[in-house]
Amino acid sequence: MLQVHRMSSVVRRTLFRLCTAIGVPYGRLTSAADIHAFFRRLWPVDCGLPLERCGEYVVPGGLPPFEVVFSPGVGPTSSFELPFAEQGIPCHLADASVDGPAVDHPLFRFSKKFVGARTEGDWISLDDWVGAAWPSGDRGLLQMDIEGAEFEAILAADRATLRRFAMIVIEVHKLNMLVSQEGFALASLFVDRLLADFDVCHLHVNNYIRPLAHGGLSFPSDIELTLVRKDLSRRGAPVARLPHPLDQPATRRKPDPDLHPRFEAGVLM
Repeated sequence: MLQVHRMSSVVRRTLFRLCTAIGVPYGRLTSAADIHAFFRRLWPVDCGLPLERCGEYVVPGGLPPFEVVFSPGVGPTSSFELPFAEQGIPCHLADASVDGPAVDHPLFRFSKKFVGARTEGDWISLDDWVGAAWPSGDRGLLQMDIEGAEFEAILAADRATLRRFAMIVIEVHKLNMLVSQEGFALASLFVDRLLADFDVCHLHVNNYIRPLAHGGLSFPSDIELTLVRKDLSRRGAPVARLPHPLDQPATRRKPDPDLHPRFEAGVLM
């Protein structure tokens, strides 16, 4: 483990980003018990809504019709956004690394911007993007897959902006950062922000990256979360088991990992 307490803040930040990117423990280690408790907060509950598959994700059906979809992070397909556009729902997409979505549709509105903490250069904040494109309403859908920028984007967003979404589908990356107390603090604040107004109704492990081992605990680096705003959730008991029958491995070369029920005895079996 690197001990860098006496280094300058600039060097510390640089080392933190480098070490968390390659899975090397940095600074002060987080206990395995704290990481275990972090994941237990994310075990889904039965929101009283039937789950269905939408593109790469499992989401609840039966919600009031969405007014709009925001989808930062444009992938090689539009399998998530296209069904909504075909229902007449405007879909706003953003990604500075591509020139547009995989397919054309008259209800796709593309912004060549990354979504992050503030509006500057190639970046736009979630508050500014949503406020300009959708001035009013509270039945939006946010689907976010932005390769680690989700932490700053969500933490910088006004709580009122997030509450305008009835559902959030988000891929959470780089949870190897949990092994350091600095990374654990950031990820915990991120989860606090989401769980303040949303219930987790589904969790799926992205099996593309090998699980991490720390203090006898095995846990994933990337996960997919589906959250429903609390006023639309009937919040029942925790779901019985994961993966859900509708889940599909992110890479078919590997099986979906088995999870301890409710993460009570660990995260990954």
